[in-house]
Amino acid sequence: MIDEKYIAAVDLGSSKIALCVAKVSGDDVQIVYYKEHPSDGIRGSIVTNPMKASAPLKKAIAEAENELMIKILQVVVGLPRDGVIQQIADGKIERSNPDDYITREEVENLKSIAVEAYPLDDASNQVMYGAVAQSFSIDDQIHLVEDDTIGGLSSTLEGNFKVFIGSRKATNAIDKIFNNLGIAIAKKYFLPAVTAKAVLSEDDRQNGVALIDFGGGVTSVAIYHGGIMRHYAAIPFGGKTVTNDIRIESSISDSLAENLKLAYGACMPNKLASMSEKIIQIQYDDQPYKEIPVKYLSEIIDARKGDNKRYSLLNPGKRHAKASPKRHRNHRWRSLHGQPEKPPQGHERLQCPHRIRKKAHHRTGMHGSQQPRSNFCYRNDSQRKRGQSSRMYFSSSPDRRDSGTGD
Repeated sequence: MIDEKYIAAVDLGSSKIALCVAKVSGDDVQIVYYKEHPSDGIRGSIVTNPMKASAPLKKAIAEAENELMIKILQVVVGLPRDGVIQQIADGKIERSNPDDYITREEVENLKSIAVEAYPLDDASNQVMYGAVAQSFSIDDQIHLVEDDTIGGLSSTLEGNFKVFIGSRKATNAIDKIFNNLGIAIAKKYFLPAVTAKAVLSEDDRQNGVALIDFGGGVTSVAIYHGGIMRHYAAIPFGGKTVTNDIRIESSISDSLAENLKLAYGACMPNKLASMSEKIIQIQYDDQPYKEIPVKYLSEIIDARKGDNKRYSLLNPGKRHAKASPKRHRNHRWRSLHGQPEKPPQGHERLQCPHRIRKKAHHRTGMHGSQQPRSNFCYRNDSQRKRGQSSRMYFSSSPDRRDSGTGD
């Protein structure tokens, strides 16, 4: 009989914590549990308050244990994606028997030597997240990939590696959380490397691809070519940043800004077609209508998209502070690519018989359940002619207000 075991993995994101459990039976691996919970005490994928961050994680683990009727004693966890520095490290070993084939163990040993020998600028505050081999050299050949190196013959083995350095304080905070929960960390992973294995094909990695990860608090890009990660960069902008931009620009609540983003959010405001003429009308209780043109909403998002592209892809070496927008007296945000235009005049208003209320009301959903909702609606051209309107409802429950993919 094949023994069964379970593997638990935790992703500590800026907007949510994800817990996944897999059952392993020999070579068979089956995902048996996955659930997300809103996170707390995490900013830019870095744990800033371990006590706050541990509360939702403890709840997530308890629910998984109760449902699966198991005890989670150890987990694998992802390392922060922000604040990562990449450097070049070299290593060389003299082989005792040049007539023996080069083995994978020798390659891994060379990688360990290069990582351990790399001098950190501040060893008390920095820690090595991982290393990726870029090329290898043997006696008469250079710029070999790992698979072509293994099985060769040589008296020496040299390697060139990209090493990724992060904050020791960030990893210590992760250790603190799991130590307090009585759970051991089996391994910490540098997320861009494992994410690529999950979502990219071998052809993608060989031919060249940019893997962009839009999280709640961090946007990162990993460049692959020849099957190897050649470059990595990240900036502390994500889905929550866009929501915050909309909230400040429109002077609305965070939850309503998130709902507007999910319903009408889009980049490239000049390509919205007929939606560019629509204007959302919002009213809090008996206050005057607040009008937000759909095109203006898109311009807010597009301005932030420009920052992400410029500082994550084109200038990855820039300091994060230089990518931050500047706030002006008129309560608008000016992106580095320019301030969005003011709301246009004379566009069609989206007349709504239902008003967006500041306080959520209980309404009956599609299946008859009572749920707290904030709602608004709009009228398209055909409905306007018939004097009808369509309504869109947005749940105010936390699991519907996801700001990104995980961080």
